[in-house]
Amino acid sequence: MQRRAILLIFLALLAGGGVYAWIFLNSGGGGTEKLGFINGVTTNGNYGIVFDEVEWLTGEEGENAAIEAGLCTEETRVTCLSNDFIINNPSETTQNFEFATGIVITMQTLNMEQNGVRDREITREEFEELLNDSRAHWRNLPYRITVKSGLVTSIAEVYVP
Repeated sequence: MQRRAILLIFLALLAGGGVYAWIFLNSGGGGTEKLGFINGVTTNGNYGIVFDEVEWLTGEEGENAAIEAGLCTEETRVTCLSNDFIINNPSETTQNFEFATGIVITMQTLNMEQNGVRDREITREEFEELLNDSRAHWRNLPYRITVKSGLVTSIAEVYVP
């Protein structure tokens, strides 16, 4: 049975869906990805986050959202979004998620001045310190989280140019 599964995986990779099959196989069993802002790290009993989900819109969809938000007009539609995206927050509802055991937290711009933009894994205690410092900018950055069985298994800072 295991040999058959390996053969099917190999055939899927060869059949042109290579990237998608590779992502599926390396996703660690899946989960749901969400994009949003983390308003704080909770430490009352179990570690967790307060999460505000958002949408990353590009192209015409992003232009329409920017016009609707009053950031652009029909006349400035094409040039208004300098990086061709807008982060849209259609609902200010937040969700609380607890951390899974072994959560992986990756920051991209931490120590950027010395090392440039690159992935750097940190501990949940370091993450708590960063996010709960109201003077710092870490709450203003978007993060991609993976939720599996109601627990956050990974958090990754999303670099915004």
